[in-house]
Amino acid sequence: MLRWVDPESGRETQQSAKTANRKAAERLAGELEADLRKGRYEAPSRLSWEVFRERFEQEKLAILAPGSMDAYSASLNVMQRYLNPAKVSDLTASRISYYQAQLIKDGKRPATVARHLRHLKSVLNWGKDVGHIHRVPKIKIPKQLKGAKLMRGRPLTDEEFQRMRDAVPQVVGDDLAEGWKYFLEGLWWSGLRVSEAIDLYWDRRDRLSVDFSGEYPMFRILAEFEKGKRDRILPMAPEFAKFLERTPTGERIGKIFEPAGPGVERQRTHYSKIGTLIGKAAGIAVEKDPESGKERYAGLHDLR
Repeated sequence: MLRWVDPESGRETQQSAKTANRKAAERLAGELEADLRKGRYEAPSRLSWEVFRERFEQEKLAILAPGSMDAYSASLNVMQRYLNPAKVSDLTASRISYYQAQLIKDGKRPATVARHLRHLKSVLNWGKDVGHIHRVPKIKIPKQLKGAKLMRGRPLTDEEFQRMRDAVPQVVGDDLAEGWKYFLEGLWWSGLRVSEAIDLYWDRRDRLSVDFSGEYPMFRILAEFEKGKRDRILPMAPEFAKFLERTPTGERIGKIFEPAGPGVERQRTHYSKIGTLIGKAAGIAVEKDPESGKERYAGLHDLR
């Protein structure tokens, strides 16, 4: 056990050294004593991880763009599955290093590992800024290796895209087939992300929408849906404009794409999973792991 007097409360405090090795415990005691003498000591946070995450979601996450909210939530869910912290102070540099190693061991791409760690670091930095925690543990973000592949998969050919369209009915059924074919074609011509396409409207100026009122068709993007946090009017590919113009003017109401059915809302991950099933049914492999030989099939992201 390590025992000392807390300089703030004046109370005697004790903590397990978490080792049965005397030399290791004495080394920890020496580091603790040095921190106490030089004024570097900070009492560990007693705040539970559950409460900390709830505060982050209410105070910070709620003001971010929907896409950012989903990304942070997904990263925190992944971290919890690996580390399951009871308190914020459980997220030490050692535990986070273990978390990184396990992500790599489980075959996560370097870019994915870096994204999860950046989100975690950002969350903990916010906690320090608002006084919920005293110190942010050191988090080393892996960098992309020189010469490493940056793009997942590869561009699809026209023939492969047609095979994906033809495979739609066997995955989603005849009732939803036309809506999904329309969705795939829209992604193919527009270059939109899945999250952007499913929230694209014909007629709502308060949301991501299309505008045919000027000389050229444009996208209208509000700051809350745009990474640069600015309202923008952006050009549209002529092919996508022609695709949209196939819809009669009187029918240009509400959402442009509803592949799950009129009025049916689904999470972005639902559409991505269906898209991968369509790519697999079409037999289109876009990437092969050099070690395991496992193939990754085309999905909605490959249509960009």
